[in-house]
Amino acid sequence: MSKGDLLLQKEYLGPSRIPALLSYVPDGKRKPLVILAPGGGNQNIDNSKERFSQTLPLEEDDFFKVYVDLPLHGERLAPDLGKRFWTDQVGLFLHPTVLGMAREFIQVIDILLQREEVDSDRVGVCGWSLGGQASLLAAGVDKRIKAAIGLSVPYDAEQGPRAPGPDSLAPLIMRTEMDILNLAHNMCPTAVLLIHGAKDAWVSVRSSRELYAALKTYYASCPDRLRYVEYPNMAHSISQAADDAC
Repeated sequence: MSKGDLLLQKEYLGPSRIPALLSYVPDGKRKPLVILAPGGGNQNIDNSKERFSQTLPLEEDDFFKVYVDLPLHGERLAPDLGKRFWTDQVGLFLHPTVLGMAREFIQVIDILLQREEVDSDRVGVCGWSLGGQASLLAAGVDKRIKAAIGLSVPYDAEQGPRAPGPDSLAPLIMRTEMDILNLAHNMCPTAVLLIHGAKDAWVSVRSSRELYAALKTYYASCPDRLRYVEYPNMAHSISQAADDAC
């Protein structure tokens, strides 16, 4: 499918066949690779529409854009996704979704850097909510990622909703295995942008505030590579209306 000179192409990447929408202008030039990931936990999200809404606003920019499904979401939807969250948030939901997506970011980079349209020296990742957490985790381990954007990111289990009851280890696991700050020492000089809404009732705005404050220590030698933007009227979802109201 194409829109003018813009090519929109559905592909299944790698051995695990990661569903992805590729969007770029096939003009023979090498382009920065930008990988975008959605949020997690919502069984009702139409990821096809999400792909278009995320990639098309960037069509004026000369990027090689890739929108991917999270594991257990979209075309790979787990029919018991809600049950996974509320019964075993760590083992059945967070591990495969967040850590799985971070690993898949790296797989997608491996695959797409082989394409002649992609500039291997300019790779960026971006994600919303759990997709943003996965983006930052990937940026903390893969130095090919030169820029990372996290929107409304829960950097540990204390900052977002947690399953009650038997999954009492969620905070401990998130703070040891999935806490972005464990990788903070390895992130600089990767450019990092954090965005959050002050009215976010799902993931506390404290998450990005505290993450930004902690990251500043590691970015002391390159403070221009770290930025935090807070929108006072924005909730968990990103919207033009919230932006206009700021």
